[in-house]
Amino acid sequence: MAALDFPDTPTVGQLYGSSGTVWRWDGARWASTAGASGARGTVAYRARTQTSVGIPTAWSSMGMAVTWVASPTRTYRTTVMGELRSANANAVAGVQIGDTINGVVKQEQYIPLNGANYSHSITVSCVETGLSGTQGRDVNVAFVVAPNGDWVATPTAPSYILVEDITYEAGTSGTPGAGPKTGAAVVPAFESTASATYLDLATVGPVVTIDTATSALVTLSCGCNISVAGNTGVMGVAVSGATTIAASANSGLACFDAEVNNTSDYSRQIVVTGLNAGLNIFTAKYATNSSTATFSKRVLSVQAL
Repeated sequence: MAALDFPDTPTVGQLYGSSGTVWRWDGARWASTAGASGARGTVAYRARTQTSVGIPTAWSSMGMAVTWVASPTRTYRTTVMGELRSANANAVAGVQIGDTINGVVKQEQYIPLNGANYSHSITVSCVETGLSGTQGRDVNVAFVVAPNGDWVATPTAPSYILVEDITYEAGTSGTPGAGPKTGAAVVPAFESTASATYLDLATVGPVVTIDTATSALVTLSCGCNISVAGNTGVMGVAVSGATTIAASANSGLACFDAEVNNTSDYSRQIVVTGLNAGLNIFTAKYATNSSTATFSKRVLSVQAL
């Protein structure tokens, strides 16, 4: 094997190859990219293309169930994408990711449908680890306020449920370093803030530390209760470690509620760019505009891209 002769002044992301092995400079060290399998991708998918499906007031399956065989060493993300439409202004619909094997709800979100006969795009997702054996997931929908509407899909814009293996392993090609490439954390406690600037709640976080390149996919979800109707609480994300990025509304989950003291569930996915390669720490932060916001079931998941 030829002697290694790494460049003296590398830039972040620069590659160096020798004898069939490639290394990448992550800002602190040369990390080998050898032997990595990366994410395994899609493990289950089902689409629905019917033009209109009426939504009842009781939870009802949209007929999009999928199954797969899970490994406890892998991390899986389930995503539901679709559109809801109501004939009534100010209707509220709920969307669940249901576990068809164990009969439990994995994620639940309530969506205000402001304006009659407008279509509203929705995305609901959850990240799970430690699963084993046959798994089943389905999409359940119900109207909880002002019922009268449809789950909308067309052949050119189908709704779908997608399950992906998002596990990354040490040395994954395209991502520097040997640290974890995906992570998730949960804080279930009900905790409040009336601050207009982003801060920690009584229980900090959730906090996720992963090894990234220059970007990451962040999923935020929480329950939120607003003390003044029409106001907004925000669950943001700050980055520290190899990169410093402050929490902001542009990269946060805005929780708007037209009702007082009504706890609703919210979720959002964003891509955080401009990261420095290495270990980055993602921490949820919280703010509100002019009321008291109470957050619960706070979930943060992060995947290196």
